[in-house]
Amino acid sequence: MNVYVEVYGCTANKSDASIVKAIVNNHPRYQLVDNLKDANIFVILTCTVIDTTEQRMISRIKQVQQTGKLIVIAGCMASVQKTLLNHLFPKAILVTPQKIHQIINIIEQRPPDKQRKKYDAPKSIDSIIMPIAIAEGCQYHCSY
Repeated sequence: MNVYVEVYGCTANKSDASIVKAIVNNHPRYQLVDNLKDANIFVILTCTVIDTTEQRMISRIKQVQQTGKLIVIAGCMASVQKTLLNHLFPKAILVTPQKIHQIINIIEQRPPDKQRKKYDAPKSIDSIIMPIAIAEGCQYHCSY
């Protein structure tokens, strides 16, 4: 299965995206692709702090929904706005930041691997600068 990842919002989402990318790269049945058209699965890491960004993400998910790809909504919206997302995107899979390291099990509807912890999850390194999460969750005080 080919996976395409998009990231919006804060550094915590960028850190979580590095976990998703590493997990996908290390899994024999999944691989990352650089273009949405080549993907079977669309993973979007979302932010809920700024309304205009939130609306842009919802619009983007609606665009992708029309392609029939499997949609995985991760990040803060998956935690804070489950009801809205389930209403707008009933077929989407929601993955909260606390469960991002379980993304493959969630996609495949398998029970979580209780031995695997988020802080132990592999990370994909795209450059010499890499976010390292020291806290989890949204405090609604972003300064980006």
